[in-house]
Amino acid sequence: MIIINFGDLLGLAALALALIALWLYMRKVKSVRVPLRPTIYTAAMLATVALVIASFVLGAGVIGVVCATGAFILAGFFLFTVATSALPDKQINVRVGSPCPDFQAPDHEAGPFRLSQQRGRPTLLIFFRGWW
Repeated sequence: MIIINFGDLLGLAALALALIALWLYMRKVKSVRVPLRPTIYTAAMLATVALVIASFVLGAGVIGVVCATGAFILAGFFLFTVATSALPDKQINVRVGSPCPDFQAPDHEAGPFRLSQQRGRPTLLIFFRGWW
Protein backbone atom coordinates (compact mmCIF):
# COMPACT_ATOMS: atom_id res chain seq x y z
CA MET A 1 0.00 0.00 0.00
CA ILE A 2 1.35 3.39 -1.00
CA ILE A 3 0.99 6.14 1.57
CA ILE A 4 1.19 9.70 0.29
CA ASN A 5 2.12 12.30 2.87
CA PHE A 6 2.05 16.10 2.67
CA GLY A 7 5.64 16.24 1.39
CA ASP A 8 4.64 14.02 -1.52
CA LEU A 9 1.72 16.29 -2.34
CA LEU A 10 4.01 19.32 -2.34
CA GLY A 11 6.40 17.50 -4.68
CA LEU A 12 3.52 16.71 -7.02
CA ALA A 13 2.31 20.32 -6.82
CA ALA A 14 5.81 21.57 -7.62
CA LEU A 15 6.02 19.36 -10.69
CA ALA A 16 2.55 20.39 -11.84
CA LEU A 17 3.37 24.09 -11.40
CA ALA A 18 6.64 23.76 -13.33
CA LEU A 19 5.01 21.85 -16.19
CA ILE A 20 2.07 24.26 -16.47
CA ALA A 21 4.34 27.32 -16.40
CA LEU A 22 6.63 25.83 -19.07
CA TRP A 23 3.66 24.84 -21.22
CA LEU A 24 2.22 28.37 -21.06
CA TYR A 25 5.62 29.90 -21.76
CA MET A 26 6.17 27.64 -24.77
CA ARG A 27 2.78 28.65 -26.15
CA LYS A 28 4.00 32.26 -26.02
CA VAL A 29 7.24 31.24 -27.74
CA LYS A 30 5.40 29.47 -30.56
CA SER A 31 3.13 32.48 -31.16
CA VAL A 32 6.11 34.90 -31.05
CA ARG A 33 4.64 36.80 -28.09
CA VAL A 34 7.35 36.11 -25.55
CA PRO A 35 7.60 38.87 -22.97
CA LEU A 36 10.91 40.70 -22.78
CA ARG A 37 11.13 39.94 -19.06
CA PRO A 38 9.15 36.80 -18.19
CA THR A 39 8.43 37.88 -14.60
CA ILE A 40 5.25 35.81 -14.19
CA TYR A 41 6.99 32.66 -15.34
CA THR A 42 10.06 33.44 -13.24
CA ALA A 43 7.83 33.89 -10.20
CA ALA A 44 6.13 30.57 -10.95
CA MET A 45 9.51 28.85 -11.13
CA LEU A 46 10.65 30.45 -7.88
CA ALA A 47 7.41 29.22 -6.28
CA THR A 48 8.24 25.78 -7.70
CA VAL A 49 11.64 25.86 -5.99
CA ALA A 50 9.94 26.89 -2.73
CA LEU A 51 7.54 23.94 -3.02
CA VAL A 52 10.45 21.60 -3.72
CA ILE A 53 12.28 22.80 -0.60
CA ALA A 54 9.11 22.47 1.47
CA SER A 55 8.52 18.93 0.20
CA PHE A 56 12.05 17.89 1.19
CA VAL A 57 11.74 19.56 4.60
CA LEU A 58 8.45 17.79 5.28
CA GLY A 59 9.99 14.42 4.44
CA ALA A 60 8.64 13.47 1.05
CA GLY A 61 8.56 9.81 0.17
CA VAL A 62 9.80 8.24 -3.03
CA ILE A 63 7.00 9.68 -5.15
CA GLY A 64 7.48 13.17 -3.73
CA VAL A 65 11.26 13.06 -4.12
CA VAL A 66 11.03 11.98 -7.77
CA CYS A 67 8.44 14.65 -8.59
CA ALA A 68 10.26 17.34 -6.62
CA THR A 69 13.58 16.48 -8.27
CA GLY A 70 12.02 16.73 -11.73
CA ALA A 71 10.39 20.03 -10.82
CA PHE A 72 13.69 21.35 -9.46
CA ILE A 73 15.52 20.43 -12.67
CA LEU A 74 12.86 22.10 -14.84
CA ALA A 75 12.72 25.24 -12.70
CA GLY A 76 16.49 25.44 -12.40
CA PHE A 77 16.95 25.15 -16.16
CA PHE A 78 14.35 27.85 -16.82
CA LEU A 79 15.78 30.22 -14.21
CA PHE A 80 19.33 29.62 -15.46
CA THR A 81 18.42 30.33 -19.08
CA VAL A 82 16.48 33.48 -18.18
CA ALA A 83 19.30 34.75 -15.96
CA THR A 84 22.00 34.14 -18.57
CA SER A 85 20.07 35.30 -21.62
CA ALA A 86 21.32 38.38 -23.39
CA LEU A 87 17.94 40.04 -23.67
CA PRO A 88 18.02 43.81 -24.18
CA ASP A 89 17.02 46.02 -21.27
CA LYS A 90 14.49 48.00 -23.28
CA GLN A 91 11.56 47.15 -25.51
CA ILE A 92 12.20 46.36 -29.14
CA ASN A 93 10.89 49.10 -31.45
CA VAL A 94 9.60 46.81 -34.19
CA ARG A 95 7.08 44.14 -33.29
CA VAL A 96 5.23 41.57 -35.35
CA GLY A 97 2.34 43.32 -37.10
CA SER A 98 3.61 46.86 -36.51
CA PRO A 99 4.77 49.12 -39.34
CA CYS A 100 8.43 48.84 -40.24
CA PRO A 101 10.46 52.04 -39.79
CA ASP A 102 11.78 53.65 -42.95
CA PHE A 103 15.37 52.85 -43.92
CA GLN A 104 17.69 53.04 -46.87
CA ALA A 105 20.05 50.25 -47.97
CA PRO A 106 21.65 48.92 -51.14
CA ASP A 107 19.49 46.50 -53.11
CA HIS A 108 20.57 43.30 -54.86
CA GLU A 109 22.14 45.32 -57.70
CA ALA A 110 23.95 47.73 -55.32
CA GLY A 111 21.44 50.47 -56.14
CA PRO A 112 19.66 52.53 -53.47
CA PHE A 113 16.55 51.02 -51.89
CA ARG A 114 14.27 53.11 -49.67
CA LEU A 115 11.39 51.38 -47.90
CA SER A 116 9.15 54.47 -48.01
CA GLN A 117 9.06 54.17 -51.82
CA GLN A 118 7.21 50.87 -51.41
CA ARG A 119 4.28 52.23 -49.34
CA GLY A 120 0.96 50.86 -50.53
CA ARG A 121 2.52 47.92 -52.37
CA PRO A 122 3.11 44.44 -50.98
CA THR A 123 6.81 44.13 -50.24
CA LEU A 124 8.88 41.17 -49.15
CA LEU A 125 12.14 42.09 -47.46
CA ILE A 126 14.86 39.46 -47.37
CA PHE A 127 18.00 40.12 -45.37
CA PHE A 128 21.05 37.92 -45.69
CA ARG A 129 24.63 38.30 -44.56
CA GLY A 130 26.33 37.75 -47.85
CA TRP A 131 29.49 35.82 -48.55
CA TRP A 132 32.79 36.28 -46.72
